[in-house]
Amino acid sequence: MFKKKISNLNSILRFQLSTAITFDSFTTRILVKHGFDQEQCGKIVDSLNPLLRSDSHRIIAKSLEAWRTLILPRSKSDYKTIERCFLRTFSEIEPRLLLIEKEFLEDRIEKLQNLDLFRGKNDLWIALPNLEEIVSKRSDSQHPIMLNASVMENDYFQIKTRFIFAQRTGFRVNQSKDLNLNTMFLTTDRDFLNIYAKYCSMEEYRGLEKLNSMETGTEDDEIFEDLVKLSPKSNKIKAEKSEKNFVEKTIEEGILLNTSKRML
Repeated sequence: MFKKKISNLNSILRFQLSTAITFDSFTTRILVKHGFDQEQCGKIVDSLNPLLRSDSHRIIAKSLEAWRTLILPRSKSDYKTIERCFLRTFSEIEPRLLLIEKEFLEDRIEKLQNLDLFRGKNDLWIALPNLEEIVSKRSDSQHPIMLNASVMENDYFQIKTRFIFAQRTGFRVNQSKDLNLNTMFLTTDRDFLNIYAKYCSMEEYRGLEKLNSMETGTEDDEIFEDLVKLSPKSNKIKAEKSEKNFVEKTIEEGILLNTSKRML
């Protein structure tokens, strides 16, 4: 009986080992097909091993196709430089991005584009955060989405709440330098408020977040107006055009909240 149990255990272990090797082999084959070298493949597989499932190689294949289609611009003259950075992102910075399912990636990019977080309908490379500054500091090119894995990990309502809050407390579409992905996704709520409304309490911000997540179909402008009063930017805006209140001016500039609704 004991020998039989040992034999069964050995069979199970051999199966698990062979399965793991097969998964690694499939994943490596897919990565090589997409331009990764053996060293990069090794780093990715080692990093993702605890997360891999039987169908992970299929997810990775579709995800890579989506990343390349949506993010990697083939029209750029420095395509090879950008591609090297693209590959290095997955091997050295954030391998988990490879496990984002194609449908989720497409949906998230569409929503961020509808939030006006990207410039240009046909080229997502034209993005909000000072890309020239990022490129000059890094000496290469990398899409902002790939610099911020939290763009995928964060709940969309949190992203939308921050964007709406930034709109209503001073951000303007034609002042893109005032809002960037680093501010939107990587800062804590308290740091975010310190940028856009220093005198807004966490309780007031949480109230806005709760209101937004309820998705009642209407926005409570009185709450937004109260929050705007807490923004140090609002006084300057009112002085420039005092005959219109801040919310009316924002709406007239084309930042309509129902645009956000249509994308959900």
